[in-house]
Amino acid sequence: MTQPPILQALSGTRPARTPMWLMRQAGRVLPEYRALKQRHSFLELMRSAELSTEVTLMPLRRFAELDAAILFTDLLVPLEAMGMPLDYDPGPVLGWRFEGPGDLDRLAPADPEERLSVLLETARRVKRELRPDQALLGFVGAPFTLGAYAMEGQGSKSWHRLRALAYRDPGLCDALCERLTAAALAFGLALGRAGCDAVQVFDSWAGVVEPGLYRERFGPWLDRLVGGLRDAGTPVIMYCNGARPHLETMLATGADCLGLDWRTDMAAFDAVLPAGLPVQGNLDPCALYGTTDSISREAWRVLRAARGRPHVFNLGHGLEPTTPLEGVEALIDAVRAFDEEEGE
Repeated sequence: MTQPPILQALSGTRPARTPMWLMRQAGRVLPEYRALKQRHSFLELMRSAELSTEVTLMPLRRFAELDAAILFTDLLVPLEAMGMPLDYDPGPVLGWRFEGPGDLDRLAPADPEERLSVLLETARRVKRELRPDQALLGFVGAPFTLGAYAMEGQGSKSWHRLRALAYRDPGLCDALCERLTAAALAFGLALGRAGCDAVQVFDSWAGVVEPGLYRERFGPWLDRLVGGLRDAGTPVIMYCNGARPHLETMLATGADCLGLDWRTDMAAFDAVLPAGLPVQGNLDPCALYGTTDSISREAWRVLRAARGRPHVFNLGHGLEPTTPLEGVEALIDAVRAFDEEEGE
């Protein structure tokens, strides 16, 4: 059987059509999701295999042209599995904050089969519902992003606690990252066993880190995470929010595909990346607030820049909650129109 287009792209082949999915497509902009949120909290949705399966499939039912489902969950569930209670107010808030060596033993080894069984059941259910040409994607947090949340306990603008620790006590920083990497890898491997065709590694806050520090202190743990997934046969998309300063570190992971944020000029990256390396991205999410013509123009700019290599079309970050559905529809139409023109 022919692989789904997105898996063809991740394997280094240019498929007949540009594979496409959108970060945060499961939820947020969909009226059917908002209706469900009127009856259930975010945690309730995550902790029910039936409900999280429904949310994961919602965008594919509305937009049949999407090539992948992305599991509905949260980046921080491995931290919860390690013993850091997770709540939302409205953003993620952890029950305690990592502050020093004495907290290392509070981080239990993550057992995804036991602690994340609902999510794994969701993956199995979703996989059964997908068309043969659609893939199922899972995702895990990178060591820096997981560690940043573990040390802040909630969202932050600067994420300075982990950055400071990396300078002040590299040994403790490594000890924390070792535990987080093991948890993320166990989680990612379990997702693969449950039916996920590929895993995206999110380093959502890498852009705040000085490039040399990121490469030296966090790069080796990123290499271990990506390498462990790939050794198990799971294709990996490496996404950094703030990718430009960290290109060297991203390449060193050996990831199958590099996901680029919208601040990155696709044409500029294309000129320096190894020939044939797949890329993903990277339309500015705010472009979807434009007109049909402007959305098409911006989408085609990205598509033209990446046309010489395997390309998974996506936004450069997640959909904004107020994104008009008409903008999403116009984007999908624009990508398919580009494919038709290229095929002529």
